[in-house]
Amino acid sequence: MAEEVKELQGSNGQHNLDNYKQTYENFDWEEAKKAFSWYDTGKVNIAYEAIDRHAENPNKKDQVALHYVAPDREEN
Repeated sequence: MAEEVKELQGSNGQHNLDNYKQTYENFDWEEAKKAFSWYDTGKVNIAYEAIDRHAENPNKKDQVALHYVAPDREEN
């Protein structure tokens, strides 16, 4: 039995997935793979996928692309 998909509301209304349920129902991994550089190259460059590709977008280049908090460090 399939689990029911519940749609969550964005905290400020600014999100990049307008209709989760529709996307979930129509999602195709073969199409999604084409959005990544490794689809053409056969190699994974995680720094490019997570950060560089984000920075190439003029609407996102000044936003945080990757935020990491180490569990063994206290940041101020």
